[in-house]
Amino acid sequence: MRTPGLELLVFVGLLILAASVYAVGILSIPLNTPIKAARVRLLSLAGFLVIGALIFLGIMWPSIYSLIAALMIPSLLFLAAMIVRPKLLEGRSTLRLYLVISVAVSALCWVTEAIWLAHIGAVTLGRG
Repeated sequence: MRTPGLELLVFVGLLILAASVYAVGILSIPLNTPIKAARVRLLSLAGFLVIGALIFLGIMWPSIYSLIAALMIPSLLFLAAMIVRPKLLEGRSTLRLYLVISVAVSALCWVTEAIWLAHIGAVTLGRG
């Protein structure tokens, strides 16, 4: 029987990387200057994928993650809208902060799920 330890570790690592890139990228855009649409679209796509992964986690394993995923649906919709219309971000510092916190919470949920799976022995990184 094969355990998905390494795959889960790589997946969670990629989620942390995407969340970090999103947070640094969005927070580095100055508030009072015109935004670059392509940059905001790519960053919004990264955030969308991270929060989408949390919603997938909430659907797969109904638990506390389901409640957190339900609370993240508005941020998922905001990110989807910003992929289409990046100008929605212009001059809205509270929206930026809300989305960064949402993406960080989503990545943190996957980290805690991976730690929990490793703790109960459902995931191992070695052979056997």
